[in-house]
Order: sequence, then C-alpha cells, then structure tokens
Amino acid sequence: MKRAFILLTVLFPLIYLNSCVIIDGGEDAQRKTAAAKIVYDETENNISAILVMTDISIKLSKWIDAPESQKDSIEDLYFPDFKPRFANGRWSLLNSSYYILPDTHSLSMTGAEWKATAGEDEPYAITIKCTGNDTWSVTCANASIIGTTINSSLVVKGVSTKLDTKLALFDYIISGSGSLLPDASDRHSRNHINIAFNIKDGIRFIITNSDIVGSNIYNLNSYRGASGDMEMTVQNLSDADQSDAILVEIIAYTDYGVVKYFTFKGAREVWTY
Repeated sequence: MKRAFILLTVLFPLIYLNSCVIIDGGEDAQRKTAAAKIVYDETENNISAILVMTDISIKLSKWIDAPESQKDSIEDLYFPDFKPRFANGRWSLLNSSYYILPDTHSLSMTGAEWKATAGEDEPYAITIKCTGNDTWSVTCANASIIGTTINSSLVVKGVSTKLDTKLALFDYIISGSGSLLPDASDRHSRNHINIAFNIKDGIRFIITNSDIVGSNIYNLNSYRGASGDMEMTVQNLSDADQSDAILVEIIAYTDYGVVKYFTFKGAREVWTY
C-alpha cells in the first residue's frame, strides 16, 4: 500500500477546502479517512520527537548514575558513537544535535527535573520531571518541533519492551493531552489549523530496529504508537464553526505494520503501515 506523501504545509488547509479528499496520485488518495491519517501521523511524529529526547535523557541519567565499572558497557550499548560530553552546565552527545540540561538529582529520583532540546542554539523544548518509579511528566510550552508548534502535558511511563530491539531501554505508555499548530506555507496564513489530541487510557509507543538510523541512534520520528486510543479535533482557526473529530484506535503492532482504525466524518477504515 502506497503511503500518502503531501507536505503538511499544503495539506492541512486542503482538509477543509477539498472535503478531506486528499489527492497525491496514490491508491490511498480517495480513502475517506486519508486526511485523518495524515493528521494523526503529524501528531504521532511530534509525540515521537518528545519521546526521543525524553528517552535519551533517561539513558544519560542512567549512565551518569552507574558505577565506573559499568559506565563503559552502558555507553557501548546506548551511546557507542555518540559519547556524552559535559560543558557549560549541560550535556551533549557527540555527532548529534541533542542537548540536555540536568538538575542536581538523577532523573530516576522523584522530583528531579531536566530539560532537553534537539538543537544547540534551540530553546529547551521539553521539561522532564520524575514523578515516581519509571514515571515522568513531560511538558512542552510553545515548543517548535519538526516544523510544528506544540503545547502538551504528558505522563510517560517506562515499561518492559515487547520487541527485542537494540537501543530500547523501555517501551513507553503515554497519556495526556496537547495541541499542535502546523506551520503554514507562504500561500496560507500561519497557524491556520489547530490539532488538539487527548490520550485517556494510554498509548504504548515502541521503537523497532527498522526505525533506528545507522547502528546506534535514532531520529526524532523513531517511536510509533503500537496500541491504544487517541481522540483528536481539527479546527479551522479562521472559522470557529469548522471543526472535525477524529478517533484513532491502534489495534496492534505486527510484522507487517501497525494496524489502526480511523473514524472520521462517519467513516471507519482500517490502515496498516
């Protein structure tokens, strides 16, 4: 099945102008839930970016906390070509764009609060606060991530991994809510569409070996939802009366993709990708 490929800066205004008929030349173009899928993909990508920065921070804290006799093995496992370095009050990973600002406590200690970003000169995109055993609150406030402005308040719970995947310390169960303002192209006003999402009972996010870039690190879009539900609302900010609801039911991760049901404008369709 060909995956739709449309620049989001063009796509989101078309959700309303074309009654959700997405035309990209592929066999998915006429599916009734094609627009809902693209909206979800954008949201999932942003949550993935948040998780990547969170996960790297947790692994870095684990490495810092380890006795000297274990540091080399942890570094070889999680950071073989991306060695942690401390300078100017923050950590970075060599050959990457990740920067982490710790506080004086381990990120495994309740109350510890760290910050992370994915660019040397970028403001810190997320704040990670340990709230219990392998549990963190992760917040974004007007953070710019992969071309989108996001506000979110998430609960991130680390659980045992389902897949035998190198680099994976945890799978993450995510709950909480947020909103995204995709940037608009020059032909459309900025922040024309608002996407709100709500995860009530938790979505399990996983990383697979196929998502890893190179041999030992992943990019900002590496995590994907493997089970759980998400409610979404897309609103046209130039017309408050124009809004659509989307329900995403993530059934399972399989060897051939993630099975999802999208409910949108009275249609319910299954996608596997």
